[in-house]
Amino acid sequence: MMRRSQKIVICSLVVTLMQAGISLPLLAATAQSDEQRQQEEYRRWQDEQRRQWQEEMRRERARKEQERAEAQKRQEQARLAEEQRIEEQKRLEEQQRLEEQQKLEAQKRLEEQQRIEAQQRLEEQERLEAQKRLEVEEKRRVEEARLAQEQRLAEQKLEAQKRLEEQQRIEAQKRLEEQERLEAQKRLEAEEKRRVEEARLAQEQRIEEQKRLEEQERLEAQKRLEAEEKRRVEEARLAEEQRLAEQQRIAEQKRLEEQQRIEAQKRLEEQERLEAQKRLEEERNRQAEIVREQLRLAEQQRLEQQQKDIRQSGLKSFDWLHDAYREPAWRQIAASFDGKLPWQWRESRYAIFERLSAANVQLGPVYDRQWNSQLPGLHADRWHDDGGQTADGAFWYRGKRIYDAMLFYDDRDELSGVGLLWNDAFIFIRDNNAVYQPTDAAWLEQSGALLRRPVGLREQRPTGQGWTGGRDLAQRWRRSNFNYNEPSPFQWHESRRDMRERFSSSAYQLEPIDSHGWNSLFPGLRSEKWHEGDGHNQGYFWYHGTRVREAALFYNESEELVGVGFTFGDVLVFIRDDAEVYHQDDAAMLGVALPLLKRL
Repeated sequence: MMRRSQKIVICSLVVTLMQAGISLPLLAATAQSDEQRQQEEYRRWQDEQRRQWQEEMRRERARKEQERAEAQKRQEQARLAEEQRIEEQKRLEEQQRLEEQQKLEAQKRLEEQQRIEAQQRLEEQERLEAQKRLEVEEKRRVEEARLAQEQRLAEQKLEAQKRLEEQQRIEAQKRLEEQERLEAQKRLEAEEKRRVEEARLAQEQRIEEQKRLEEQERLEAQKRLEAEEKRRVEEARLAEEQRLAEQQRIAEQKRLEEQQRIEAQKRLEEQERLEAQKRLEEERNRQAEIVREQLRLAEQQRLEQQQKDIRQSGLKSFDWLHDAYREPAWRQIAASFDGKLPWQWRESRYAIFERLSAANVQLGPVYDRQWNSQLPGLHADRWHDDGGQTADGAFWYRGKRIYDAMLFYDDRDELSGVGLLWNDAFIFIRDNNAVYQPTDAAWLEQSGALLRRPVGLREQRPTGQGWTGGRDLAQRWRRSNFNYNEPSPFQWHESRRDMRERFSSSAYQLEPIDSHGWNSLFPGLRSEKWHEGDGHNQGYFWYHGTRVREAALFYNESEELVGVGFTFGDVLVFIRDDAEVYHQDDAAMLGVALPLLKRL
């Protein structure tokens, strides 16, 4: 059938031919031949489409048949693999059962053999003891030199036995270490294989675990056997010692002079050995001191890097989930604090002190033990604003300038909270900007007393203790151009008794220094070592931004604190109560100071 467009074309062609004078019969024949030719082409196109469709259907049936065959092949392979795995598992279980049975039979044979051998040794020992008792009478007439020789041989034998036992212990320890290394290597290989075949790894892990348990049981059984053997050897040695002691008692009268000579020689040898051992111990102590100093420097660098990483991470510095900071001890009175603080949350105590020390601000630790005991994990600084700094550096709360407050630091010495009095109540602003108020009425009395007290627990004397004469450090030390004015847990002229009471917790250690070489460097002063541990409730001791853990505290004749000494880099630092700082880099003095200021 002709298409409509083709008919239109033919009609237009007929019109054109008629206009051109071509006869109608010729035109009809031409139109009929064209229509037949187009129908023939259309049939050929349909045949071609039918052949292509049949070819695609044939290929699709072949592909599905191939996929079905491959699926059946995979199922058959999986079935065969499962049957092989079950057969392998049964074979392994049968082999393990046979090995266990053989091991039990071998253990029984070993125990029977050991019992027979022990009985034979006991009978042999009894026979030998009877024979030796008969020979005692004859041996009493043996010469004194022979008895001394026997004693030396017995001592050599005992020493050889001790060396043998020590060698056995070292070999057992090496075997155990090698076993642990091999087990660690096996675990790593098992972990690598787990990513390749999960199912097979589970079976191998179970087998390895069972083997390890069997090996451990075998080692424990072997250790028990070795311990039993050592016990029997020890009993035999004790019996031998008793026999020798009996012989020595019988021959004591005859070999007294020889023994005295031998003892004199032994004392001389022992003295030489002790002197050599002392020299060796001194050398070891020197090497150990060098190693401890390197470890201390490495630990200090690690702590400094850790504090730096924590400050850079911006993580929350304190966990407020402790019962002391939750209800019913505290209640939240404001969801958030929107005011501007002159500090940054988690800013270090040293950074705050260094930044505000130039302004008219006073900062000092709070040493009230009752107050600090109610703040686990925190320690407080008294903050006072003299009103002279600019408004940007002041502390405002709800439009009112606060002149007295408490700054609370966590165990990393980072700012975690601010406390102040507001409308006859104590309020606590935490580092999450939430505002809390204590429910205990005693808090108001305690906080009010602390906030009205001048900065510092005790008043400071205006000048030092008269550093003149033999105690003038300027004659033997190098004066620094730096006056100490950094955060410190110490108060000048505080009594030694009060300081020992205040630093009595497990976070601190105090120990008197009895070294004459050290005390001669500081005439007229008494000193003791101070060490600060990981925890605290008094604040850290800083010097030029570095945390100091070991120091020496110096007291005058009145038992008042007048100086602090510590090592800083390659110098010895001495801070006086008049805030002057002196340095000493003499090698001899550092050689005395470093062993004393090491960690307790």
